[in-house]
Amino acid sequence: MTLVVTAAQQNTITGSNPCPSVLLTITGIVSPIQPTYISVWRYYDGKLTYVRNARSQVVLGTTMSFTDYEAPFGVPLNYIATVTAFSYPDVTAQSSSITLDVADCWITDPISPRVSARVNLGRESLGSISYVRDGSVIPVSGSSLPVLNANIRQEGSAIPFVFIVHDIIESTQVTTVLQFADPFLLRTPPEIAPLPRQCYLTASQIERVPIDLMAGGSIEFYRLTGDRVTAPTAPIAVETRTYQDVLNEANTYSDVLSQHVDYLGLLRG
Repeated sequence: MTLVVTAAQQNTITGSNPCPSVLLTITGIVSPIQPTYISVWRYYDGKLTYVRNARSQVVLGTTMSFTDYEAPFGVPLNYIATVTAFSYPDVTAQSSSITLDVADCWITDPISPRVSARVNLGRESLGSISYVRDGSVIPVSGSSLPVLNANIRQEGSAIPFVFIVHDIIESTQVTTVLQFADPFLLRTPPEIAPLPRQCYLTASQIERVPIDLMAGGSIEFYRLTGDRVTAPTAPIAVETRTYQDVLNEANTYSDVLSQHVDYLGLLRG
């Protein structure tokens, strides 16, 4: 089996590609009679992370495709695919390096990437970042020095953000992300520091401030204070779909079944 992993930028926003992403295509898969599985990792900055919805997936043919909706912007990325069958040695292949060149900031629901929006960061954003460490100082009998019992210092918290939106469509998209995604993913171009390229944030309170302009347009500010958290581990719950997908599903039973990993997936919808 000779695997080939191809990674391609998807910067054009469409119904099936709601935010900048990387399309992954793995070819050359030979599936034995027994069940065979494939997993895909993203590697950058010394970190290896599973691509969401590409972990131990059942192999359905000689070619498999996945979309990485959480790929960071402006850094070299490599993708590693491994095909596993129980009584056969694992087969692994790596893609060529690719950089997702995006000049804007994007917020996305990691488990429903069709809920995404482009945002502009206001000047008040990233004014200060707190790094909190929980712990306590415990007196020791017979000693003039207490003992420190402390956790490790946490990543950034209480980070101020101002998202600036210029039209009603963007406003609706930003509102949807902030209302339903918790945590949400913020991806920024490299020139915006000190945030990492992938930043998962939670915000308990969001202030929406509409401003009417003399020219007849309007601008809206979204003010929030975000805390960095770990990425959610759940798979993508709502796949990105287009109207054409719906039409295709209605043609034949085979078309319906082809949209799912297996028959149980079809029954679950």
